[in-house]
Amino acid sequence: LISEKGTLTIDGNRDNMAVTVIGSSIFVTDSATVNIHDGAVIANNAKDGNERAFICTRYTGEWLAQRAGGAAILILNGEVNMYGGIIENNWSRSERTVEVKEDGTETWHEHAGCGGAIYNCGNFNMYGGIIRANESLRGGAIYNDEIVRLFAGEISENISHSYGGAIASSSSTEAQMFIGTEGESDNKMVFRKNVAETGGALYSNTDSAIV
Repeated sequence: LISEKGTLTIDGNRDNMAVTVIGSSIFVTDSATVNIHDGAVIANNAKDGNERAFICTRYTGEWLAQRAGGAAILILNGEVNMYGGIIENNWSRSERTVEVKEDGTETWHEHAGCGGAIYNCGNFNMYGGIIRANESLRGGAIYNDEIVRLFAGEISENISHSYGGAIASSSSTEAQMFIGTEGESDNKMVFRKNVAETGGALYSNTDSAIV
């Protein structure tokens, strides 16, 4: 996919949406691979819930369906390689609500609050490009539940209303982030002006690893 020659824009036109969107613009599953190159723009998508998230092998049913964001890209047992392009101005609902049951117990609902641009339950590899100005409750740009590898590019000006302004990793022991160069490359990974209550750039929860 997306645009090695020429240009391709996927614009969700979120400011003029007349219906509630409960899916992502790009859904990568069943071991599929998507490659994003210069000339691609994925922008202005908004998401409020998720009807397809049950496919993830670890978090099934209500938990994932409530919380899986990724208004631009939802990766469930697939792979996305970003070599260039721009992913920007995507939003996953950041509201928390509480349901009080008859016995007095409370259940919290987070409504697609994880990953403004990307929800990863597979493999996301970044070799270039820009991810900017996305917003969510957890992981302003990316919420990671499996493997994220960052070799080069820029993640900037993203907002989390809880933790992980750029990226938040879940408490799963399978959630890992690798940050660095590949081989002899002089390319750099840049984090700039990301905002969160905790972990302005990165947040790694409990047993998840950053290497």
